[in-house]
Parts: sequence; C-alpha cells; structure tokens
Amino acid sequence: MLNKKLDARLRELIVQWGIAERRIKQAENARAQEIVSSAIFELRYAGRKVVDAIDLVLTEKWQSDDAIEEQIHAYIDDAIEDCVKATSLSG
Repeated sequence: MLNKKLDARLRELIVQWGIAERRIKQAENARAQEIVSSAIFELRYAGRKVVDAIDLVLTEKWQSDDAIEEQIHAYIDDAIEDCVKATSLSG
C-alpha cells in the first residue's frame, strides 16, 4: 500500500489496461492491422507513463513532496486515459 489515493488510481489503471488489452486482442482477430496498431501505440504511451511514475516512487521522496506526488498522479491519470483511448480505437 502506497497511499489511499495512489492505490485507487493504480487499481483503476490495472482495470483499464486489462480492458484495452482484451479489446485489442479481439480486434487483432477481426479488424484491420491499422486499427490495432493505433491501439498498441496508445498502450505503449501508457506503459511509458507507468514506468515514469514507478521511477518517481522508487527514486524520490514523494511522500513528503506534494509536487512529486502530483506528478506521479498525473502520469498515472495519463496512462489511464491512454488505455481508454486504446479501448476506443480497438472496439
């Protein structure tokens, strides 16, 4: 457990990533490669933001620095949005 707000956002990220991943898998079987590629790009962007958030959690004193904590939340929020975009592109 990191903190209540961060834990909730990470759980939402996990949910949205799973939805996007399933929809992309379905699209791979039924749709043109172009649609699937766009969705995969969105997941790649989400992955980069997740890594950036994890890096801040592991290397910064985020629990005592509001600005760093807000940046972590911003990365996670952006990653959730990218997953939602990937879902809309694939389904």
